[in-house]
Amino acid sequence: ADHAIYLYNVEDFASKGKCKGHHGLLCNLDFSEDNQCIQSNCTARELMFWNANTGEQYKKPSTMRDVDWVSTNCPVGYAVQGTWDARGALDIVTC
Repeated sequence: ADHAIYLYNVEDFASKGKCKGHHGLLCNLDFSEDNQCIQSNCTARELMFWNANTGEQYKKPSTMRDVDWVSTNCPVGYAVQGTWDARGALDIVTC
């Protein structure tokens, strides 16, 4: 596995780009509401952000903090900040 996300044009299946940089196997991704961005997680617990049209990585994650996402499939991200403890254990308390 090359740990990449491949982007294709849905009309003609032409390759649009490749999101490459994760050190672990990809396990989750979300698209932004405007379909311009992707956030992804891997088994190494990395959170990365990508341009959904080119595959270019956004190098400053803080600029993506206020992006609205269609879903929240990524267990590591700004929407769930503070949920994980120092050991990497998930601690969710609901009422």
